[in-house]
Amino acid sequence: MLRTHWLTSPAAAKAYYKSADYYAATPGEWLGRGAEMLGLQGPANYADFEKLCDNLDPRTGELLRPHARDDGRVGMDLTFNSTKSVGIARELAGAGNAGDPRIEEAHRDAVRYAMSFVEADMQGRVRVGGKNEDRTTGNMVACRFTHRDTRISADDGRPDMSLHDHVFVLNTTHDPVEGKWKAAQMGQIKHDAPYYEAIYHNRLASNLRELGYGIRRKDKAFEIEGISDDLVKKFSRRREYIKAVAAKLGITTPEGMDKLGATTRLGKAKELADDLNGYYVSRLTGKERQELASLKGRPSYQSNEQEAVRYAIGHLFERKSVVEERRLYEAAIRHGIGSVTPEGVKAEARQQGLLVKAGEATTREVLAEEERVVAFAREGRGTCRPMGMSAAPPRTQPTGQFQSIAGQRATSLPQSNPSHLATASSSAQPKPAISDLSPEQAAIARHVWDSPDRVILIRGAAGTGKTHTMKATIAGIDRPVVVLAPSADASRGVLRKEGFEEADTVARFLIDERYREQARGGVIWVDEAGLLGIRQVRAVFDAAEELGARVVLQGDRKQHGSVERGATLRVLEQFAGLPVAELKDIRRQRGRYKDAVASLAKGDILAGYDTLDSLGWVKEAQGSKPLVDEYMAALDAGRSVLVVAPTHAEGDGITKEIRSRLKERGIVREDERDFKTLAPLHWTDAEKGDLERFVGTETLQFHRNSGTFKAGDRVRVADIKRGSSYKSPSHFSVYQERRCALAVGDTIRITANGKTADGKHKLNNGSVYSVAGFTEQGDILLGNGWTVAADYGHLAHGYVATSHASQGKTVDRVLIAMGRQSRPAINAEQFYVSVSRGRESATIYSDAPREELRADIQRSDPRKSATELLGRPKPRPRKRDRLRTLTERVKTAFKQLREKAVDVMGIVREKERDYARAR
Repeated sequence: MLRTHWLTSPAAAKAYYKSADYYAATPGEWLGRGAEMLGLQGPANYADFEKLCDNLDPRTGELLRPHARDDGRVGMDLTFNSTKSVGIARELAGAGNAGDPRIEEAHRDAVRYAMSFVEADMQGRVRVGGKNEDRTTGNMVACRFTHRDTRISADDGRPDMSLHDHVFVLNTTHDPVEGKWKAAQMGQIKHDAPYYEAIYHNRLASNLRELGYGIRRKDKAFEIEGISDDLVKKFSRRREYIKAVAAKLGITTPEGMDKLGATTRLGKAKELADDLNGYYVSRLTGKERQELASLKGRPSYQSNEQEAVRYAIGHLFERKSVVEERRLYEAAIRHGIGSVTPEGVKAEARQQGLLVKAGEATTREVLAEEERVVAFAREGRGTCRPMGMSAAPPRTQPTGQFQSIAGQRATSLPQSNPSHLATASSSAQPKPAISDLSPEQAAIARHVWDSPDRVILIRGAAGTGKTHTMKATIAGIDRPVVVLAPSADASRGVLRKEGFEEADTVARFLIDERYREQARGGVIWVDEAGLLGIRQVRAVFDAAEELGARVVLQGDRKQHGSVERGATLRVLEQFAGLPVAELKDIRRQRGRYKDAVASLAKGDILAGYDTLDSLGWVKEAQGSKPLVDEYMAALDAGRSVLVVAPTHAEGDGITKEIRSRLKERGIVREDERDFKTLAPLHWTDAEKGDLERFVGTETLQFHRNSGTFKAGDRVRVADIKRGSSYKSPSHFSVYQERRCALAVGDTIRITANGKTADGKHKLNNGSVYSVAGFTEQGDILLGNGWTVAADYGHLAHGYVATSHASQGKTVDRVLIAMGRQSRPAINAEQFYVSVSRGRESATIYSDAPREELRADIQRSDPRKSATELLGRPKPRPRKRDRLRTLTERVKTAFKQLREKAVDVMGIVREKERDYARAR
């Protein structure tokens, strides 16, 4: 990646120059129009560089920036790294493995080209006239140094080849409007570093192709065709060493790897790069020498702007409605590497429907999808008749007709809510009446029963009793109700346990015609609707329109959103003009714990954190031992407990410690069996359709019949035969094989929907089971008597969950790991979901200072909608709507007063009877 870091003192910058100039393959070179304005062109010299570091004009020795601070930043270093095979070819390609110097110039040209884009984005501060903004200046003062090797290896004190440039951009730029030099504003340049890196790699790949080399796409860049991955690894000892140290220390983030690279540096080689050829050649095999001598003329990866942009749009907009404009260009350039230009990509993106505003982008298709959803909800306002009783619901429903004012299809209703529908009609669990609800919950029920709108919104914070309210509300609806949830665990695992016997997933509802037909003339009620993507909501609305049904969407915007592009609830609230009924009173927790969760639900993250901290529930801890100590104590106390970690990597370390403790107690047996598991790679459809992305070790599992393959087929990519075909990447998922050791007494979690070995029982994604034993054939026996086939694959240890997997779960105590290695995954949504899972306590364990943790939990991911980006006007309430809203408020107030009056009269009559009996 393009590394960027600030140098904050003149002394450090001067020392950097001396070191860079000594080891550089070429003398320092000035870059930029700003340097030209100061008379600096061609080779750099130390005297001029030193003056600039001291904020002096190299021509006059006077101050360059009159208002510079003594402790200000001196400049930013940008490191452009070619790929390893490029460095290998520079040193060893060609006859006699003497190397190809033209590759170095191709690299230097690519850096110069990428820096022209950096320069065009340079900005300076504008503070005159009371302004506080930045102005694009389009000029920079920079000095570049080219290096051809790494730091020495601990193996033999010698380096590997590594062609790269350090470009030091001085913290100064000339403002042409005010006519003076200013401090540069380079925060956005640092942010856009991946975009500039893509431009550099793309230009380098194009230059190499012109020199006759073939390229192959690799990860986010490329390698030279003919240079094997094994040879790349041979000359990547520094990288392999850092990876080994990182694995030992449990470091997984790019930031952590960068810091580790800085802290494990050894010295530079004493030889100049030209003197190392003999050493490099000595490390080659005879076959490798021959391959490097004949690299030219090999086939090369080719693409075009149309294909590259189509990939980028498909990939990025599968999960977001709005993306940064430059992230899309970056993705397209990387996909078309060596075959496209930045200008061509930008023009093609507009041709394919990209809509851009203030550096952000969406597409015409995404916008039309949102407009379809908003239009359905907006046009359905005030078009339907009430569908329930505002008093206590009857135990049987009267025969009647459902017909909207707009003339929807009429449907005869049975005498009672049919038991085959997804309602709270279990005979073992009586329906709650409205008298069982709090005033706030009763208001929700009335909101649904009396609403004249086609789409009804309910917003409820975690732990406010949404499910209990839903039961009573559905019991009072006079037509069929189908209850859905986004996931199998939420629908079959949670809702069915709460009495919704036929609750199922939205996905099944959309593809199962017979199941969908149950909602005709009735209600489609979606729980946890915030987890639905906009495309799924649109499909639900399309089904509702065809079935003459109404839709209730119930969810919490403060919790995790959908994996697919979404923000549906916010879009409907803001742009469809729908009233929202809200549950705020938290009932899951008590006391100050309740206060903390209430603060998080309102978005006051720091107040919630501080309340937890005052309770002593925020603990600084190194390693997982303290958390596991509390886990074991909870088990000893007979309390249900859930461990939540932001990332699987951190969760794996905790799992290892928990299993070790359980083995010490004999709860988990010592003897283990090793099982192959399948870890989902979560690729988008665009990624799955990109053949260059596969390395051959992946496993595909089809969930729909598709060309040569049938639903349920599982095949490794390397084993797919020529002539095999599939219709669409959406028909399969991609997995990487892993290993998982299981023993009797272990807890496992199902990671994908499937069936037991005998095909009689469903295994739902997210469900947790205990391991009771193993069959003679090696299958897994579960604690409930079911058997899971040994090759099922979709399972993992079930001791730790991510916050996404924990959403919807409730336990007595929740233990939350928030270590530094998981910092990129920590945000406000993750914190709120994790903390709100417990009834009794929520303890947070972190090895990060409190200041870091407080900063991390304030980050949020409120994914913007296309409608918000393009500033579509919010609907103004029509006069009729305002009158209707006022009427509804009066009616609701009157009903509440009437109920209170009934309660008061009941108390008076009871007192009168008591008085009469006493006489």
